[in-house]
Amino acid sequence: MKSVNQVPVFLFSPVILSAFIACLIWISAAPALALDNQLDFEQVSGLITTISVITAIPTFLLLHAFALKRHKWELELTGYATTDPLTGVLNRRAFLMSIEEEQTRMRRTRAGASILLFDLDFFKRINDQFGHSNGDEVLKTVCEIAHSELRGPFDRIGRWGGEEFVILLHNLTQHQAAHVAERLRLRIQHHDFAHTNGQLDVTASFGVAPMTASCEISSVFDRADEALYIAKAKGRNRVVLLSAE
Repeated sequence: MKSVNQVPVFLFSPVILSAFIACLIWISAAPALALDNQLDFEQVSGLITTISVITAIPTFLLLHAFALKRHKWELELTGYATTDPLTGVLNRRAFLMSIEEEQTRMRRTRAGASILLFDLDFFKRINDQFGHSNGDEVLKTVCEIAHSELRGPFDRIGRWGGEEFVILLHNLTQHQAAHVAERLRLRIQHHDFAHTNGQLDVTASFGVAPMTASCEISSVFDRADEALYIAKAKGRNRVVLLSAE
């Protein structure tokens, strides 16, 4: 094979251009090279194909690895935008969005729903006596217990703020929702929480309010919050249901 002189040949990195495009560029240049230099076109084409295959394999692996990492970044960003970083449950904004979705679904299915607002009793004492790290573990454990009570894809739990949490129960009457709250209250009360300094007792107070497809979301939370206030005023560690006005 004669040497090729005075013929500029540019090999574009397939990391920037896909191996397929680079291959097209090389193949399109091959006839000119063969004609000007009296080379065997099949030899030139075979050489170009070999180069293309060799460069395409690592390029594919690099692009695939980049795509996986980018997908992981996107999932992490989505998670940061919708979940509470400590407990992993929905944050307030994401929970309110789920309420709007539920009301849209309720207008179509005419199913009922209820809101459970609950607060851990005397949580400041837990932080003061056992430390904030143990307090954080209590919050995470309570969320795990509460999450285990959820049913299907439409029930939701969110962190409303501090030691206060909220649950959306799909397709339940208000009395059924109160029963779920009572079951959850007992599970929290009797759970053996991990601790390092003495006995760690955890209880929670619950306010329950029904939700309709057409009601104002703020009014539902006002009713649940009022019920929670009554539960605390009556001695805490109890469930109070307030029906819709």
